[in-house]
Amino acid sequence: SAAVKSTQLITHLYPNPVADKLHVNIQQQQPAQLSVNITDTAGRVIRSQRNLPHSIHITTAIDFSTLSSGYYGVEIYAGNKRVYTAQVIKQ
Repeated sequence: SAAVKSTQLITHLYPNPVADKLHVNIQQQQPAQLSVNITDTAGRVIRSQRNLPHSIHITTAIDFSTLSSGYYGVEIYAGNKRVYTAQVIKQ
């Protein structure tokens, strides 16, 4: 699993490649209202999780089971500001 550290949060995405569920673990220094978007290669949002718990440690899972194989983007927003991006592969 890759750990990426930004100024505000540490994020673990696993497994990658993903078959059915992508697990997202986020640790932040200050609790902020976060949302997670999954985008296709054209940048269209195809999955979204909003209203995640207002906490310094957030764990969520995103369903990839019905998505086609290929590359997808993971974008995490704090309010309207994108604070994290990564790429995952759907098997």
